[in-house]
Amino acid sequence: MLFLKKPCIVGLNGPKSEIVKHLTGDEQELKIVSILGPGGLGKTTLAREVFQELQNQFDCAAFIYVGRYPSVVDTLMDITGQVMRKSLVPCDERLIATELWKFLFTKRYSLCSPI
Repeated sequence: MLFLKKPCIVGLNGPKSEIVKHLTGDEQELKIVSILGPGGLGKTTLAREVFQELQNQFDCAAFIYVGRYPSVVDTLMDITGQVMRKSLVPCDERLIATELWKFLFTKRYSLCSPI
């Protein structure tokens, strides 16, 4: 029988709880967290764990991968598809950004993009 439980991730509970505590503090200011370090340390895994724990506290959320040489249009399309739950026809990045801004203007949102 296969077990479909989430795998146990070792060593991330401390950093995860620190980041969650920082992001869910009483202050109402906007917050940005950077997770830095060499490849293979689990930065993306940590970011995904934090994202999954907190995403339900927001009106909408997106987890995107931008890579080393990101395409602005592709990144905006990815965010739009996740938060607006609809597809836009790829076009000028300003038009996509404007539509996204109009949608997000009145919402509380979380955007996670591991680098």
